[in-house]
Amino acid sequence: MPPIGNRLARAWVRVATRRPERLLLHYAVAISILCGLILVSYILDGRTLERTAMVTEEIKQTNEQKVLAQEILRMAQDWTFQENPDAGRMRETIGRLEALKERSQFVVAPGTILPTSAEVELRDRLETFVAAARKIPQLPESEARIAQFELSALYHNGGIRDALQAHTTLYVDQLNRDMANLAKMRERLLLTLIVVLLAEALFIFWPSQFAVRTAIEKLKRQKQALLGSQSRLKLVNERLEYLVRHDQFTGLPNRHSLLSHLEAIVRRNETEYQKMFLLGLDDFKAINDSIGYEYGDALLTEFGAALQESIDVEDIVARVGGDEFAIITSEEPAAILARLEATVKKPFEIKGRRIPISTSVGYLAFGSERRNPSDILADAEIALQATKAKGGGHAQIYSVSLRDEISSRQALQLELAEAIRNGEIEPWFQPQIDMATGMLHGAEVLARWIHKKRVILTHFSFMDAAEHSGLMRLLDQSIWSQAMQEALMWQREGLWDARISLNASPDTIADPYLVERFILMLNRSGLAAHQVVIELLETTFIEGKDDMAAINIDHLAECGIALELDDFGTGYASLSKLTQLPLSGLKLDRSLVSGLPAPAADSVVRAILALASELQLNVVAEGIEEKEQALHLSGVGCRYGQGYGFGRPMPAKEFAEWLKLNAYRPSPLVANVSHARRA
Repeated sequence: MPPIGNRLARAWVRVATRRPERLLLHYAVAISILCGLILVSYILDGRTLERTAMVTEEIKQTNEQKVLAQEILRMAQDWTFQENPDAGRMRETIGRLEALKERSQFVVAPGTILPTSAEVELRDRLETFVAAARKIPQLPESEARIAQFELSALYHNGGIRDALQAHTTLYVDQLNRDMANLAKMRERLLLTLIVVLLAEALFIFWPSQFAVRTAIEKLKRQKQALLGSQSRLKLVNERLEYLVRHDQFTGLPNRHSLLSHLEAIVRRNETEYQKMFLLGLDDFKAINDSIGYEYGDALLTEFGAALQESIDVEDIVARVGGDEFAIITSEEPAAILARLEATVKKPFEIKGRRIPISTSVGYLAFGSERRNPSDILADAEIALQATKAKGGGHAQIYSVSLRDEISSRQALQLELAEAIRNGEIEPWFQPQIDMATGMLHGAEVLARWIHKKRVILTHFSFMDAAEHSGLMRLLDQSIWSQAMQEALMWQREGLWDARISLNASPDTIADPYLVERFILMLNRSGLAAHQVVIELLETTFIEGKDDMAAINIDHLAECGIALELDDFGTGYASLSKLTQLPLSGLKLDRSLVSGLPAPAADSVVRAILALASELQLNVVAEGIEEKEQALHLSGVGCRYGQGYGFGRPMPAKEFAEWLKLNAYRPSPLVANVSHARRA
């Protein structure tokens, strides 16, 4: 065990010098103490010197007074013996003595001041001496001789000489004492300085030296450790460089590496024969959602490896993000596309599961001009998005028109978001007629955009932009809310016992909060559940990969909301969906109605009506424009109709006027049929 002193010293070093700022503080304190001692010494020396100068000046004045008094006494003695005595010189000497008397302060160091009575007595004697001396030049010779004897008696026997001598002796003694005190004070300051220096050496400089030495040893050890880890750091740097330039799942070059490769091609002016292919896996999100991200990541790895095997060694495959891969090659597009088609033709075997895939491809040729790498990739992305918008599974070459189309769509999306916020998109209403009675059955709510340029845009003009920008939910909610408010107003005015059909996009149906929002909206509007119908698109069951849409449909049906399948007959929906979903009706697509009463169209319509009757589903025929179509549909059992023949879509105010005239009057298009049936 180390001695107690060493342990204390180490503890002090840890506490006092562990941090550089503390060490600097100690140095500052030491320097401050030294400077303070020097300042004290300087002040004491100054005061002592000042005091010495004062005492010296007093001694000088006292001696000068003694000399002047003796000079006056000698001149008084010689006054009677000289034929022409110099009275002016005597007066001048007397004046000097008197001036010295007035200027003398009789002050020495504290504790050694002359007694007050002695000061007063000496001052009085000097005044008497001066007064007697002033009379001599004015007296006759006999009286002057007597005055001279009195003056001599004042000086010798009156105590002036002894008092001045004693005064001088006191000042000299005081001066000696001051010098002795100064010497003692310097000795004390010197001793204090020595103690301070020893304390600094013991508590500051030695610990500082110890700390510096310890720090140097620690740095040496760190240096050895750093030298020993150079190889490991090199490996880590190489790994980091690899990770920066490669994708962590597939091991392929990433977007950064791809752009660097493109930049090198452009810099070497080798763009003339180069092409870029940008591939995206169709519906990859559905794979992640249905079988899990683990399978999705493994599929990306296998797909990347398959792409790597399908190109030449001098070409490059990169994963640029998500489910998108890029190929840079000099081969002709036809050859690359053929190999890509063969690559995805067979399902991929992932952990015992066969996963079929399809890809969308956007591609372009660089051309001979020098281009920015980011622009090349952006153009390929435009081509890829264009082919995905067409349904995927195809290849699309980039063209300037695609960029213009994308720019127009983006501009439309920005305008659309603002239009929804500003209420520029409003509900229009198209009547639905009960063809058995000719009376108004309901009204379908359609979205119309009252554009700033006073152009009325139908939903076909902006629905695609709304879907791509994720605005369909917001758009549907806005239209629904406005339509419910209008319907309640007509009902309160007694125009019509409202029944409105609301269109719902696949995004809206898949909204996790759809049921809560819809019920809240319905309650706020004041309408009853049986007064609202929600029309579902057939694509909802194709694009809605998760189960949320089915869950929402079941909950809405449980709440008493009627659900109809819109655009039935266009070839998308599976007939099995009709038995699986809680539907209340179908809407025949206008493409089937337009062919009536031709036999081909008639047979399809009859089959659908028979199926609907078997499933107890109502059928609404869309696109009825002619009386012949209405009569034929009514004759084969179609209960409800909708189309321009009954009424065009109308804004709320115009539809209110239409209701006033037609809400309780049979439609002329089927009036005769309805009367005949009643008869």
